Amino acid sequence: MTPWLDLAADGGGRWDGGYDPYNLPALAGFTWLLSLLPPHPASIRTLGDLVERAPLRTPLIGTAVRALARVPQQAGRSELERLSGRVRHKVTQRQIRKLDA
Repeated sequence: MTPWLDLAADGGGRWDGGYDPYNLPALAGFTWLLSLLPPHPASIRTLGDLVERAPLRTPLIGTAVRALARVPQQAGRSELERLSGRVRHKVTQRQIRKLDA
């Protein structure tokens, strides 16, 4: 499942780094489903990459932050801690801090 999300973390493959609006609901669904699966390091990292590298102003970033907060066994929390020091977008920082607390 993560090859789709790896492509999404790189901006969806479009020339302008944006997402096809028709693919956003599917990507958000895949992102959310990762939080329901047993934690896997590659999936956690892919969710982190979505938060870090995705184009701004997309609901996919918020979905990835919430999915990381839901991942069991604290694996997602450690990724949120890492992201809290790296992400510079203010809205995304607030989302991370709210869920990481």
